[in-house]
Amino acid sequence: SFTVLKDPNTAGTMKDIKAQFKFLMTLRETINDNVALINKIEELRHSLQNDYNTRDEEKAARDMDTRLYEIESHLFDVKLTGAREDAFRNPNKIYGRLAALGSDLTRYGADFKPTNQQVEVYKVLSNRLAKQHVVFEILMEDDYWDSEKK
Repeated sequence: SFTVLKDPNTAGTMKDIKAQFKFLMTLRETINDNVALINKIEELRHSLQNDYNTRDEEKAARDMDTRLYEIESHLFDVKLTGAREDAFRNPNKIYGRLAALGSDLTRYGADFKPTNQQVEVYKVLSNRLAKQHVVFEILMEDDYWDSEKK
């Protein structure tokens, strides 16, 4: 067993460090929630490939894929190529912005509580994520009811 001690050279208090840790755990949960929604959409989009027998089914699958892609495009940059210029071509989406917030907190704010601005940015981003969850759930409900009518 061992004891983790506070860095004696930091001006941050234990209260600040605990506040930062709590905020970072909340941020991590939100990032994981974002990734889980991305994975769910990716699985659905994959299942739509070649999963049809008629032209009508093919059109419905392609339409659903387009609608899912639209939601997914808000969650992360679906056009990433790995090139350095990606950041100039497309703005960061929810995932990239949440990750940047986490990096900012740990790189420049180590041992200090989150700033009011960081908390506000988190609220904006988590609200955007919540909106995409709602859009996704509505799409799934609409698709379910449409398929039940047939």
